[in-house]
Amino acid sequence: MLSNDTSFPRQLAILKYEIELQFGMQINNAADCDLLSESVYKRTSQIVSSQTFRRLFNLIKSKSLTSRATADILAAYCGYTNLEQLFFKQLENESTPEDKSQEAEIYKAFFEVDVPPIAKGELNMVYEKAISGILKKVYNDKALYDALMPLIAQNPTAHIYLFERFPYISGFGRGFASGYILYLKHKVDLEAQVFGNALLFLAAVLTNEHAVAKRYYDAISIINLYGIRHPFAIARYLGSRLLYYHITNNEKCKLKMIDLIRDRLNASSNVNRHGFHSFNIEFQLLIAEYLSLAGCFPLVIDILLPVYQQKALISVDMDRGFWLMPIKVMLIRAFSYTNRRKEALAMVPLVGELYWLVDDYFSIQLLDAQRRLAQEPAEMAAINGNLKRLISKTRFSFFEPILMQ
Repeated sequence: MLSNDTSFPRQLAILKYEIELQFGMQINNAADCDLLSESVYKRTSQIVSSQTFRRLFNLIKSKSLTSRATADILAAYCGYTNLEQLFFKQLENESTPEDKSQEAEIYKAFFEVDVPPIAKGELNMVYEKAISGILKKVYNDKALYDALMPLIAQNPTAHIYLFERFPYISGFGRGFASGYILYLKHKVDLEAQVFGNALLFLAAVLTNEHAVAKRYYDAISIINLYGIRHPFAIARYLGSRLLYYHITNNEKCKLKMIDLIRDRLNASSNVNRHGFHSFNIEFQLLIAEYLSLAGCFPLVIDILLPVYQQKALISVDMDRGFWLMPIKVMLIRAFSYTNRRKEALAMVPLVGELYWLVDDYFSIQLLDAQRRLAQEPAEMAAINGNLKRLISKTRFSFFEPILMQ
Protein backbone atom coordinates (compact mmCIF):
# COMPACT_ATOMS: atom_id res chain seq x y z
CA MET A 1 0.00 0.00 0.00
CA LEU A 2 1.00 3.62 -0.46
CA SER A 3 1.74 5.84 2.47
CA ASN A 4 -0.18 9.00 3.31
CA ASP A 5 2.31 11.16 1.47
CA THR A 6 4.09 10.90 -1.87
CA SER A 7 7.63 11.19 -0.58
CA PHE A 8 8.74 8.05 -2.41
CA PRO A 9 10.83 9.13 -5.40
CA ARG A 10 9.45 6.58 -7.85
CA GLN A 11 5.83 7.51 -7.22
CA LEU A 12 6.63 11.21 -7.53
CA ALA A 13 8.58 10.65 -10.74
CA ILE A 14 5.73 8.70 -12.34
CA LEU A 15 3.16 11.27 -11.26
CA LYS A 16 5.20 14.22 -12.56
CA TYR A 17 5.89 12.44 -15.84
CA GLU A 18 2.18 11.72 -16.38
CA ILE A 19 1.23 15.30 -15.48
CA GLU A 20 3.57 16.75 -18.10
CA LEU A 21 2.26 14.29 -20.71
CA GLN A 22 -1.30 15.40 -20.05
CA PHE A 23 -0.37 19.06 -19.94
CA GLY A 24 1.52 18.78 -23.23
CA MET A 25 4.67 20.56 -22.15
CA GLN A 26 7.39 20.51 -19.51
CA ILE A 27 6.89 22.51 -16.32
CA ASN A 28 9.84 24.89 -16.26
CA ASN A 29 8.70 28.08 -14.53
CA ALA A 30 6.04 29.78 -12.42
CA ALA A 31 3.96 30.72 -15.47
CA ASP A 32 3.76 27.06 -16.47
CA CYS A 33 2.56 26.25 -12.96
CA ASP A 34 -0.17 28.89 -13.21
CA LEU A 35 -1.40 27.38 -16.49
CA LEU A 36 -1.22 23.87 -15.09
CA SER A 37 -3.24 24.88 -12.04
CA GLU A 38 -5.96 26.24 -14.33
CA SER A 39 -5.83 23.11 -16.51
CA VAL A 40 -6.27 20.82 -13.50
CA TYR A 41 -9.24 22.84 -12.27
CA LYS A 42 -10.97 22.74 -15.65
CA ARG A 43 -10.53 19.00 -15.97
CA THR A 44 -11.21 17.91 -12.36
CA SER A 45 -13.10 20.86 -10.79
CA GLN A 46 -10.53 20.63 -7.97
CA ILE A 47 -8.15 23.42 -6.97
CA VAL A 48 -4.43 22.66 -6.82
CA SER A 49 -2.47 25.86 -6.31
CA SER A 50 0.35 27.06 -8.51
CA GLN A 51 2.55 27.05 -5.41
CA THR A 52 1.94 23.32 -4.98
CA PHE A 53 3.21 22.70 -8.50
CA ARG A 54 6.28 24.84 -7.90
CA ARG A 55 7.14 22.62 -4.96
CA LEU A 56 6.31 19.41 -6.82
CA PHE A 57 8.51 20.29 -9.79
CA ASN A 58 11.32 21.61 -7.59
CA LEU A 59 11.06 25.20 -8.82
CA ILE A 60 11.21 26.41 -5.23
CA LYS A 61 12.87 24.89 -2.19
CA SER A 62 10.43 23.46 0.32
CA LYS A 63 10.29 20.74 2.94
CA SER A 64 6.53 20.34 2.45
CA LEU A 65 5.34 17.07 0.98
CA THR A 66 2.57 16.63 -1.56
CA SER A 67 -0.44 15.22 0.29
CA ARG A 68 -2.10 11.99 -0.75
CA ALA A 69 -5.35 13.90 -1.42
CA THR A 70 -3.55 16.27 -3.81
CA ALA A 71 -1.78 13.36 -5.49
CA ASP A 72 -5.14 11.65 -6.06
CA ILE A 73 -6.48 14.80 -7.71
CA LEU A 74 -3.46 14.93 -10.00
CA ALA A 75 -3.81 11.24 -10.82
CA ALA A 76 -7.44 11.94 -11.78
CA TYR A 77 -6.17 14.75 -14.02
CA CYS A 78 -4.03 12.10 -15.74
CA GLY A 79 -7.04 9.83 -16.27
CA TYR A 80 -6.73 7.48 -13.28
CA THR A 81 -9.01 6.93 -10.28
CA ASN A 82 -6.27 7.80 -7.80
CA LEU A 83 -2.53 7.68 -7.29
CA GLU A 84 -2.58 4.04 -6.31
CA GLN A 85 -4.23 3.03 -9.59
CA LEU A 86 -1.78 5.14 -11.58
CA PHE A 87 1.19 3.60 -9.79
CA PHE A 88 0.15 -0.02 -10.11
CA LYS A 89 -1.10 0.46 -13.68
CA GLN A 90 2.33 1.72 -14.58
CA LEU A 91 3.95 -1.28 -12.93
CA GLU A 92 1.57 -3.61 -14.70
CA ASN A 93 2.14 -2.17 -18.18
CA GLU A 94 5.65 -0.91 -17.81
CA SER A 95 8.46 -2.14 -20.04
CA THR A 96 11.96 -1.35 -18.94
CA PRO A 97 13.43 1.90 -20.33
CA GLU A 98 15.99 -0.23 -22.19
CA ASP A 99 13.22 -2.16 -23.98
CA LYS A 100 11.49 1.02 -25.17
CA SER A 101 14.79 2.62 -26.10
CA GLN A 102 15.81 -0.38 -28.17
CA GLU A 103 12.47 -0.46 -29.96
CA ALA A 104 12.62 3.28 -30.56
CA GLU A 105 16.10 2.92 -32.06
CA ILE A 106 14.72 0.43 -34.58
CA TYR A 107 12.07 2.90 -35.75
CA LYS A 108 14.59 5.73 -35.71
CA ALA A 109 16.66 3.81 -38.24
CA PHE A 110 13.71 3.74 -40.63
CA PHE A 111 13.62 7.55 -40.76
CA GLU A 112 17.35 7.65 -41.51
CA VAL A 113 16.97 5.71 -44.77
CA ASP A 114 16.99 7.94 -47.86
CA VAL A 115 13.53 8.25 -49.40
CA PRO A 116 13.71 7.63 -53.19
CA PRO A 117 13.06 10.84 -55.14
CA ILE A 118 9.77 11.18 -56.98
CA ALA A 119 8.23 13.70 -59.37
CA LYS A 120 6.97 16.97 -58.00
CA GLY A 121 3.35 16.79 -56.96
CA GLU A 122 3.38 13.04 -56.34
CA LEU A 123 3.53 10.94 -53.18
CA ASN A 124 5.87 8.05 -52.55
CA MET A 125 3.03 5.64 -51.78
CA VAL A 126 5.30 2.71 -50.89
CA TYR A 127 7.02 4.81 -48.24
CA GLU A 128 3.70 6.30 -47.12
CA LYS A 129 2.25 2.84 -46.49
CA ALA A 130 5.35 1.70 -44.65
CA ILE A 131 5.43 4.75 -42.40
CA SER A 132 1.69 4.47 -41.80
CA GLY A 133 2.18 0.94 -40.48
CA ILE A 134 5.01 2.02 -38.21
CA LEU A 135 3.07 4.96 -36.82
CA LYS A 136 0.03 2.84 -36.05
CA LYS A 137 2.32 0.87 -33.78
CA VAL A 138 3.92 3.99 -32.28
CA TYR A 139 0.58 5.72 -31.69
CA ASN A 140 -0.71 2.63 -29.93
CA ASP A 141 2.08 2.79 -27.35
CA LYS A 142 2.52 6.11 -25.54
CA ALA A 143 5.77 5.03 -23.90
CA LEU A 144 7.23 4.11 -27.29
CA TYR A 145 6.06 7.43 -28.72
CA ASP A 146 7.75 9.33 -25.89
CA ALA A 147 10.98 7.35 -26.36
CA LEU A 148 11.00 7.90 -30.13
CA MET A 149 10.23 11.62 -30.33
CA PRO A 150 13.57 12.94 -29.00
CA LEU A 151 15.44 10.57 -31.31
CA ILE A 152 13.85 11.82 -34.52
CA ALA A 153 12.91 15.43 -33.70
CA GLN A 154 15.82 16.75 -35.80
CA ASN A 155 15.30 14.36 -38.70
CA PRO A 156 14.00 16.07 -41.90
CA THR A 157 12.30 12.88 -43.07
CA ALA A 158 10.46 12.59 -39.76
CA HIS A 159 9.45 16.24 -40.04
CA ILE A 160 7.69 15.53 -43.32
CA TYR A 161 6.32 12.04 -42.89
CA LEU A 162 5.49 11.99 -39.18
CA PHE A 163 4.72 15.48 -37.95
CA GLU A 164 3.37 17.01 -41.16
CA ARG A 165 1.66 14.15 -43.01
CA PHE A 166 0.47 12.13 -40.02
CA PRO A 167 -0.79 14.35 -37.18
CA TYR A 168 -2.66 12.01 -34.80
CA ILE A 169 -5.53 14.37 -34.01
CA SER A 170 -7.65 11.68 -32.31
CA GLY A 171 -4.83 11.25 -29.75
CA PHE A 172 -4.14 14.92 -29.06
CA GLY A 173 -6.02 14.86 -25.76
CA ARG A 174 -3.92 11.92 -24.56
CA GLY A 175 -0.51 13.47 -25.09
CA PHE A 176 0.17 12.59 -28.72
CA ALA A 177 0.68 16.24 -29.67
CA SER A 178 3.68 16.59 -27.35
CA GLY A 179 6.19 15.75 -30.09
CA TYR A 180 5.35 19.04 -31.82
CA ILE A 181 7.17 20.92 -29.07
CA LEU A 182 10.37 19.21 -30.21
CA TYR A 183 9.40 19.63 -33.87
CA LEU A 184 9.12 23.40 -33.36
CA LYS A 185 12.49 23.49 -31.64
CA HIS A 186 14.29 21.86 -34.56
CA LYS A 187 12.34 23.00 -37.64
CA VAL A 188 12.38 26.77 -37.42
CA ASP A 189 11.21 27.88 -40.88
CA LEU A 190 8.15 30.10 -40.94
CA GLU A 191 5.60 27.60 -42.27
CA ALA A 192 6.72 24.87 -39.87
CA GLN A 193 6.33 27.27 -36.95
CA VAL A 194 2.78 28.09 -38.07
CA PHE A 195 1.96 24.43 -38.63
CA GLY A 196 3.36 23.12 -35.32
CA ASN A 197 1.96 25.90 -33.16
CA ALA A 198 -1.41 25.53 -34.86
CA LEU A 199 -1.60 21.83 -34.02
CA LEU A 200 -0.64 22.49 -30.39
CA PHE A 201 -3.27 25.24 -30.34
CA LEU A 202 -5.87 22.82 -31.71
CA ALA A 203 -4.94 20.23 -29.09
CA ALA A 204 -5.41 22.80 -26.31
CA VAL A 205 -8.75 24.00 -27.72
CA LEU A 206 -10.11 20.47 -28.02
CA THR A 207 -9.25 19.84 -24.36
CA ASN A 208 -10.62 23.26 -23.30
CA GLU A 209 -7.28 24.44 -21.96
CA HIS A 210 -7.74 28.01 -23.11
CA ALA A 211 -4.80 29.55 -21.28
CA VAL A 212 -2.47 27.06 -22.97
CA ALA A 213 -4.23 27.68 -26.29
CA LYS A 214 -3.61 31.42 -25.89
CA ARG A 215 0.13 30.81 -25.68
CA TYR A 216 0.17 29.01 -29.02
CA TYR A 217 -2.28 31.46 -30.57
CA ASP A 218 0.05 34.33 -29.68
CA ALA A 219 2.94 32.52 -31.38
CA ILE A 220 0.84 32.12 -34.54
CA SER A 221 -0.70 35.59 -34.67
CA ILE A 222 2.61 37.49 -34.68
CA ILE A 223 3.60 35.79 -37.95
CA ASN A 224 2.96 37.65 -41.20
CA LEU A 225 0.41 35.67 -43.20
CA TYR A 226 1.81 36.92 -46.49
CA GLY A 227 5.09 35.10 -45.90
CA ILE A 228 3.25 31.75 -46.05
CA ARG A 229 2.55 29.93 -49.31
CA HIS A 230 1.72 26.30 -48.49
CA PRO A 231 -2.10 25.87 -48.44
CA PHE A 232 -2.02 23.69 -45.30
CA ALA A 233 -0.05 26.34 -43.39
CA ILE A 234 -2.32 29.13 -44.65
CA ALA A 235 -5.41 27.17 -43.62
CA ARG A 236 -4.06 26.39 -40.15
CA TYR A 237 -3.03 30.02 -39.67
CA LEU A 238 -6.44 31.43 -40.61
CA GLY A 239 -8.31 28.54 -38.99
CA SER A 240 -6.50 29.01 -35.68
CA ARG A 241 -7.38 32.69 -35.58
CA LEU A 242 -11.00 31.94 -36.46
CA LEU A 243 -11.22 29.28 -33.76
CA TYR A 244 -9.61 31.57 -31.19
CA TYR A 245 -12.21 34.28 -31.85
CA HIS A 246 -14.88 31.59 -31.59
CA ILE A 247 -13.79 30.28 -28.17
CA THR A 248 -13.36 33.84 -26.84
CA ASN A 249 -16.79 34.88 -28.16
CA ASN A 250 -15.30 37.72 -30.21
CA GLU A 251 -18.02 37.81 -32.85
CA LYS A 252 -16.76 40.97 -34.56
CA CYS A 253 -13.28 39.59 -35.21
CA LYS A 254 -14.73 36.20 -36.10
CA LEU A 255 -16.81 37.76 -38.88
CA LYS A 256 -13.76 39.66 -40.17
CA MET A 257 -11.80 36.41 -40.25
CA ILE A 258 -14.61 34.71 -42.20
CA ASP A 259 -14.40 37.54 -44.75
CA LEU A 260 -10.62 37.03 -45.00
CA ILE A 261 -11.14 33.30 -45.52
CA ARG A 262 -13.63 34.03 -48.31
CA ASP A 263 -11.05 36.27 -49.95
CA ARG A 264 -8.44 33.53 -49.74
CA LEU A 265 -10.84 31.03 -51.28
CA ASN A 266 -11.08 33.30 -54.31
CA ALA A 267 -7.46 34.47 -54.46
CA SER A 268 -5.55 33.44 -57.56
CA SER A 269 -2.31 33.94 -55.62
CA ASN A 270 -3.12 31.00 -53.33
CA VAL A 271 -0.57 28.72 -54.99
CA ASN A 272 -0.50 24.99 -54.33
CA ARG A 273 3.17 24.16 -53.84
CA HIS A 274 2.70 20.50 -54.77
CA GLY A 275 1.76 21.36 -58.33
CA PHE A 276 -1.84 20.06 -58.23
CA HIS A 277 -4.17 21.42 -60.90
CA SER A 278 -6.69 22.67 -58.36
CA PHE A 279 -4.78 25.56 -56.81
CA ASN A 280 -6.29 25.41 -53.33
CA ILE A 281 -8.10 22.11 -52.80
CA GLU A 282 -5.94 21.44 -49.73
CA PHE A 283 -6.84 24.85 -48.35
CA GLN A 284 -10.55 24.24 -48.92
CA LEU A 285 -10.55 20.91 -47.13
CA LEU A 286 -8.56 22.01 -44.11
CA ILE A 287 -10.21 25.40 -43.59
CA ALA A 288 -13.63 23.67 -43.66
CA GLU A 289 -12.52 21.68 -40.59
CA TYR A 290 -11.96 24.89 -38.61
CA LEU A 291 -15.16 26.45 -39.91
CA SER A 292 -17.05 23.35 -38.75
CA LEU A 293 -15.49 23.58 -35.27
CA ALA A 294 -16.46 27.26 -35.16
CA GLY A 295 -20.07 26.51 -36.17
CA CYS A 296 -19.89 28.26 -39.57
CA PHE A 297 -21.95 25.56 -41.25
CA PRO A 298 -23.36 27.42 -44.30
CA LEU A 299 -19.84 28.30 -45.42
CA VAL A 300 -18.73 24.67 -44.85
CA ILE A 301 -21.41 23.59 -47.33
CA ASP A 302 -20.46 26.32 -49.81
CA ILE A 303 -16.85 25.10 -49.75
CA LEU A 304 -17.17 21.33 -49.52
CA LEU A 305 -20.22 20.47 -51.62
CA PRO A 306 -18.59 21.52 -54.92
CA VAL A 307 -15.42 19.65 -53.88
CA TYR A 308 -17.37 16.50 -52.99
CA GLN A 309 -19.15 16.62 -56.34
CA GLN A 310 -15.76 16.49 -58.11
CA LYS A 311 -14.61 13.08 -56.84
CA ALA A 312 -12.41 12.58 -59.90
CA LEU A 313 -10.47 15.71 -59.00
CA ILE A 314 -10.00 14.53 -55.42
CA SER A 315 -8.76 11.12 -56.57
CA VAL A 316 -6.05 12.83 -58.62
CA ASP A 317 -5.06 15.48 -56.10
CA MET A 318 -5.48 13.83 -52.72
CA ASP A 319 -5.50 10.46 -50.99
CA ARG A 320 -9.18 9.50 -51.25
CA GLY A 321 -9.07 7.34 -48.13
CA PHE A 322 -7.91 10.27 -46.04
CA TRP A 323 -10.18 13.01 -47.32
CA LEU A 324 -13.48 11.68 -48.67
CA MET A 325 -14.82 10.39 -45.36
CA PRO A 326 -14.10 13.59 -43.38
CA ILE A 327 -15.68 15.60 -46.21
CA LYS A 328 -18.84 13.51 -45.91
CA VAL A 329 -18.87 13.88 -42.12
CA MET A 330 -18.44 17.64 -42.27
CA LEU A 331 -21.18 17.94 -44.90
CA ILE A 332 -23.59 15.74 -42.93
CA ARG A 333 -22.99 17.80 -39.79
CA ALA A 334 -23.36 21.08 -41.70
CA PHE A 335 -26.59 19.85 -43.33
CA SER A 336 -27.96 18.81 -39.92
CA TYR A 337 -27.30 22.29 -38.51
CA THR A 338 -28.83 24.13 -41.48
CA ASN A 339 -32.15 22.28 -41.70
CA ARG A 340 -31.11 20.28 -44.77
CA ARG A 341 -32.22 17.03 -43.19
CA LYS A 342 -32.96 15.14 -46.41
CA GLU A 343 -29.47 15.72 -47.79
CA ALA A 344 -27.88 14.74 -44.48
CA LEU A 345 -29.86 11.50 -44.22
CA ALA A 346 -29.03 10.58 -47.82
CA MET A 347 -25.30 10.93 -47.13
CA VAL A 348 -25.15 9.09 -43.77
CA PRO A 349 -25.15 5.57 -45.32
CA LEU A 350 -22.22 6.61 -47.55
CA VAL A 351 -19.86 7.10 -44.63
CA GLY A 352 -17.52 4.17 -44.18
CA GLU A 353 -14.47 3.70 -42.00
CA LEU A 354 -12.75 6.93 -41.03
CA TYR A 355 -9.01 7.31 -41.42
CA TRP A 356 -7.31 6.07 -38.24
CA LEU A 357 -5.59 9.39 -37.48
CA VAL A 358 -8.93 11.19 -37.13
CA ASP A 359 -11.39 8.36 -36.47
CA ASP A 360 -12.53 9.40 -32.98
CA TYR A 361 -12.25 13.11 -33.78
CA PHE A 362 -14.63 12.94 -36.73
CA SER A 363 -16.78 10.18 -35.21
CA ILE A 364 -17.76 12.63 -32.48
CA GLN A 365 -18.86 15.12 -35.14
CA LEU A 366 -20.77 12.45 -37.07
CA LEU A 367 -22.55 11.30 -33.91
CA ASP A 368 -23.48 14.91 -33.19
CA ALA A 369 -25.14 15.12 -36.60
CA GLN A 370 -26.87 11.74 -36.21
CA ARG A 371 -28.23 12.78 -32.82
CA ARG A 372 -29.75 15.87 -34.40
CA LEU A 373 -31.27 13.73 -37.13
CA ALA A 374 -32.63 11.06 -34.76
CA GLN A 375 -36.38 11.04 -34.08
CA GLU A 376 -36.78 8.04 -31.78
CA PRO A 377 -35.88 8.55 -28.08
CA ALA A 378 -34.14 5.17 -27.90
CA GLU A 379 -31.94 6.01 -30.88
CA MET A 380 -31.08 9.40 -29.44
CA ALA A 381 -30.19 7.85 -26.07
CA ALA A 382 -27.90 5.32 -27.74
CA ILE A 383 -26.14 8.04 -29.72
CA ASN A 384 -25.73 10.15 -26.56
CA GLY A 385 -24.09 7.21 -24.85
CA ASN A 386 -21.62 6.77 -27.68
CA LEU A 387 -20.91 10.51 -27.72
CA LYS A 388 -20.15 10.54 -24.00
CA ARG A 389 -17.87 7.53 -24.39
CA LEU A 390 -15.85 9.07 -27.23
CA ILE A 391 -15.60 12.48 -25.57
CA SER A 392 -14.35 10.77 -22.42
CA LYS A 393 -11.90 8.59 -24.38
CA THR A 394 -10.40 11.48 -26.36
CA ARG A 395 -10.74 14.00 -23.49
CA PHE A 396 -12.07 16.46 -26.08
CA SER A 397 -14.23 18.42 -23.65
CA PHE A 398 -14.63 21.06 -26.38
CA PHE A 399 -17.51 18.90 -27.65
CA GLU A 400 -19.28 18.49 -24.28
CA PRO A 401 -21.77 21.37 -24.95
CA ILE A 402 -23.34 19.37 -27.80
CA LEU A 403 -24.57 16.89 -25.19
CA MET A 404 -26.71 19.65 -23.69
CA GLN A 405 -28.36 20.73 -26.96
